[in-house]
Amino acid sequence: MAVFAFLVLNSSRTTAEITNVVAELDQLRTVYEEAIFKINTDYTEISRNWPSQYSEKLEALLQNKRKAGNFEAWQAVTNELSRFRETAVINSQDLVSSPADLLSIQKEFKDIGPKQDRLRNENVVSLTRKYLDRLLSMQKSLTIDGRMEEALKVNEELKRVKVLPQFTAAEFALAAQENQTPDQNPAAQPEQAVQPGNNIQAGKDKEFEVPETVKIYQGQKPADSGSYYKSLPVSVRAKSEDGRKISTILLIAKKNAEPASPLPRSGPITARRRNDPMQNVMLRVSLKTTSADAILTNHIMVVQFFAKDSSPKTKRELQTELIPLPTIDFNKIVYIDCTPVLSSAASLFSGLILYVFDGNKKIVFQALSNDNLEQMVVEEIPKSCYVERAKQLCRTARDAYRTAYNTYLRNTTDTAALQTSRIKYADFQEKLKQYQTLAPDAPPP
Repeated sequence: MAVFAFLVLNSSRTTAEITNVVAELDQLRTVYEEAIFKINTDYTEISRNWPSQYSEKLEALLQNKRKAGNFEAWQAVTNELSRFRETAVINSQDLVSSPADLLSIQKEFKDIGPKQDRLRNENVVSLTRKYLDRLLSMQKSLTIDGRMEEALKVNEELKRVKVLPQFTAAEFALAAQENQTPDQNPAAQPEQAVQPGNNIQAGKDKEFEVPETVKIYQGQKPADSGSYYKSLPVSVRAKSEDGRKISTILLIAKKNAEPASPLPRSGPITARRRNDPMQNVMLRVSLKTTSADAILTNHIMVVQFFAKDSSPKTKRELQTELIPLPTIDFNKIVYIDCTPVLSSAASLFSGLILYVFDGNKKIVFQALSNDNLEQMVVEEIPKSCYVERAKQLCRTARDAYRTAYNTYLRNTTDTAALQTSRIKYADFQEKLKQYQTLAPDAPPP
């Protein structure tokens, strides 16, 4: 009877203690989430306000130049105002040489976006790490006291916080920025740079190659394109155990696809819009695993880019790209610069879906930049990827046949060259047949 009473009393005490720990965790979580909300609110307010402040300064400068009768300066400010209204970013290549007061305003606002991105990421990471330290301290104290059930509750919160999307994305972005800083140590060399066109194992065969227009960097900072890459928020969904090991951040930049033509005096802004200038939308994807013991091999990335259609609720596919990936691990970030996508007023980029498939072509991970794209999600590698690959193989075989045939024509008595030409032609015909089977209505590549 005494033993029973002791167990009941001990059970009640443990339940009360667990309740206290849960209440403390709730309080800590509330404080943390309110602080994160404040960080995001401040960031959003500044990010929303600075473009209008920049435009207002340009408008004031424009009037000053007009009143002073300085046509060339007025036109330079007008062109910059028009350009900024279309792109909403200030890249290095956008800086003017004159007039000096326009350049001064550009420099004043140029780094606001990147600085705010970094400041928010630093604040999120700093705050989250302090929260994690507090949780670790609680867990240690509870473990020492033998209060294992309460320690388990704290451990669950630790695991939850460590994989919070905003924390992992912020931590990843800061690491990527550090990797982009030139290394001052001459002995430190890039560990690996994956060259475009390398054939990377995808599953049990090598049916896909890295497109020539894609650049992949591993253990090496991406080449400086002179463009300002801005973080692209995405909704991330792990579709398997491998998917839960993937951490990614997407960066996007826009750049004029062709030089702006001289603008007429009568209406520079409307004239530029009427000409419908095209832009290249450039996507940079960073990938790593969430822990040092997680290593992923033989995976494939697919990115689908979409444009707005005539109806705001419908989307049209602009471009789909398949990229075999090198090994993904925790210590070496993989950067992928995708093929630029052409965007114009008639075909305006509106969002993207990123997938990662394993070597068996099973989906493990996906990220959507817009919830409206939910209806466009697929569960297997899109057919268009196989069609594009077949087209590439067909063109390669055609070029090989042309080279062999031209070699034979230079010496028609060379029977070996003739035989090689016939073999290349047969290979071309086979590749063409495969392509036409996949895309019967498409014109020959």
